[in-house]
Amino acid sequence: MPGTGFSIPINTAQRLAQQLIRDGKVQHPFLGIQMRTLTPEMAAQIRATPSLGFTVKLDEGVLIAGVLPNSPAEAAGMQLGDVVIQVGGQAVATRRRFKTGWRKAMLAKCCRLRLTDRAR
Repeated sequence: MPGTGFSIPINTAQRLAQQLIRDGKVQHPFLGIQMRTLTPEMAAQIRATPSLGFTVKLDEGVLIAGVLPNSPAEAAGMQLGDVVIQVGGQAVATRRRFKTGWRKAMLAKCCRLRLTDRAR
């Protein structure tokens, strides 16, 4: 479409350019989850809906809203309703922070996630 443009943060552009120069391609880390930022309102709604088959203990974090079959997340035992609270040792309370932490951790080729105990 003529006249349409977009922009990306310079840090992202530099990181992608470095990957292209070093590896000849850009790799996107794949975990195989659908996620949402867990808010106090969402947590209350989940707790009030027992038909979901899960509940949450916390009011914030990153809610796992889906796990793709045959994905790294499924192989690691992640399930619908899990809540991620740390990525690579750093606290995460939003989906955006999760993505940032995941991307940084994947540069080290290893990432440890911390989830809350399941409340089923």
